[in-house]
Amino acid sequence: MVGLDELPLLTVGSPRLAVSPGETTELRLRLRNRATVVDELSIEVLGPAALWAVLEPPRLSLFPGSDGEVLVHLRPPRSWATTAGPLAVGFRAASTVDPGRAVVEECELDVAAFRSAATDLVPHTSRGRFSGRHVLHLCNEGNVPLRVALSARDADDDCRITVEPSDVTVAPGQTMPTRLTVRPARRLWMGPIEHHAFAVHADVRDGASSQRDGVMRQLPLIPRTTAMVAIAVLAVGAGVIGLASHFSARSSLATVPGLPPSVVSSPTSGAAPSAAAAPRPAAPAQPVAASTPLTRPGAWSAASPMAVARELHTSTVLQDGRVLVAGGYTAGSVVSRSAEIYDPATQVWSAAAPMRSARAAHTATLLGSGRVLVVGGRTVNFASLATAELYDPGSDTWTSAGTLRTARFGQRSLLLAGGRVLVVGGRSGPGGSLDSTAISNVDLYDPGANSWSAAASLSIARSDLAATLLSDGRVLVTGGDSAPVGASSSAPQASAEIFDPRTGTWTRTGSMSAQRESHTTTLLDDGRVLVVGGDVGAPTAEVYSSASGAWAPAGSPSIARSHHASVLLPSGDVLVAGGIGVDGVVASCERYSPSTNRWSATAAMSTARWVHEASLLKSGQVLVTGGTPASAKTTPPLATVDTYS
Repeated sequence: MVGLDELPLLTVGSPRLAVSPGETTELRLRLRNRATVVDELSIEVLGPAALWAVLEPPRLSLFPGSDGEVLVHLRPPRSWATTAGPLAVGFRAASTVDPGRAVVEECELDVAAFRSAATDLVPHTSRGRFSGRHVLHLCNEGNVPLRVALSARDADDDCRITVEPSDVTVAPGQTMPTRLTVRPARRLWMGPIEHHAFAVHADVRDGASSQRDGVMRQLPLIPRTTAMVAIAVLAVGAGVIGLASHFSARSSLATVPGLPPSVVSSPTSGAAPSAAAAPRPAAPAQPVAASTPLTRPGAWSAASPMAVARELHTSTVLQDGRVLVAGGYTAGSVVSRSAEIYDPATQVWSAAAPMRSARAAHTATLLGSGRVLVVGGRTVNFASLATAELYDPGSDTWTSAGTLRTARFGQRSLLLAGGRVLVVGGRSGPGGSLDSTAISNVDLYDPGANSWSAAASLSIARSDLAATLLSDGRVLVTGGDSAPVGASSSAPQASAEIFDPRTGTWTRTGSMSAQRESHTTTLLDDGRVLVVGGDVGAPTAEVYSSASGAWAPAGSPSIARSHHASVLLPSGDVLVAGGIGVDGVVASCERYSPSTNRWSATAAMSTARWVHEASLLKSGQVLVTGGTPASAKTTPPLATVDTYS
């Protein structure tokens, strides 16, 4: 082609560069049009770096014999997939007039190694008479093999804890399970359950260490119910023996000649026995009827109020014990970007950096790294969000965490063993109205790559559902509303299904006895799952066994409620607080005891509230924040905070 005989000249500014994953280095490319006509040269990056290199500008229009410059931003992601070591990066400059005229040059990029580990202890709390068993999942989020020394110690030094294996090497992107067994030093024959708190330390060679806390609940060898029955049997037996001895003595006395008649008179004759007669044994105490309400100890106290009144917000307990509260609707149904942090040690709230986007009805998940992942929600004009962001407590900053496939609110998010986050169901709407439709899409977030991928979808669309991470690492999803957009009423579901992260598949399991939405699920210490309430119109609860896939009744709560909060207490009981009852928003609370399968009354909150948040603090207290005291949409949310202990 006339005038295009000469190839363009491409010069790389530096033959060798170094960069750390997550950071940016820059490189300049110099181009010269050696043709005799005006030409537009396009530049592209070759090799793995093409996924994360940015060119400014990506093409140049040059006069004959003139030069131009392109700035290349090289930012390899902080991910296990970014291999450490030398990486060849190629650059191709081609003529757009004659694409066959192209030249390629390259440089070498030294990618630094970084070490990062995420840990997850499953279950957090174990139960046993002789020992408790846990599994520590260790995930290598770095880009080099990770050698980790594992150790554990209980707070009171009265347990023997074994970790098998204790010295492991994990390849980048891989997760290794480690068995942890907690054996108390002494037997617990009778009495209340003892709690043994412990910490697992993961010491990374040439890297930062991490810690996970857990609890082993030691059960008595003789259960309380067995002991009470034995005592009752002994008491009844003693009474029977006493009565037998009493009547035997009277029979013997009746044969003694000359004894006064008053001494041998029948107990039913109405005559008072003399001092010489054996005393009548006391009548045994009558057992409490099953219908008699019980009362469990517990009290609420007011904590410092939040700076911002809010509802449909999130509350996340950070690794250092503080609590991050973010977003939600504020007064006038304004969607907020604000965030604040509560310090239980000082009982003081302090401002945190605001989120990048205003959102309500979103989810927040604490990652193994200590950061908090916030996903989706509703923003101004009722529009659903597909964005996600990360909060770093160390730097008090928010950064982008990519984009989901589907904008959603009212979903559920759970941290899986290995560090990924599962986001399930919810609703999606374009904004401009309250109309939205339930969705079945499921997304997975990889913290190491800071990226999203699709997971298998639910069998049906569900919003206002409940999701629970089971002891074996699978996820149980229950109920939810499947009503389509524009439906005049909700369509609650009784069905349940289970996600297995190892196979990436969903399977149906046993259905609940009632159709539920806006209910709560709580993983009990024995591995079963307690389901409470929902818009069912009756006070019902049931427990799910993952071993059998079956549901069983869980006593009778005092009232029907939905949009409430449920928290597993250190004692193993479940606290259920607030929500909407048949007669409106309630302040009442009650506790469920798995060992007796019974409900008991406890103190009520200072204020009726629903769409609030409840979090278990490391002290064992429960922190309740925000919510709304009435169901009317015009009712402003609360800034008040209560603690339960």
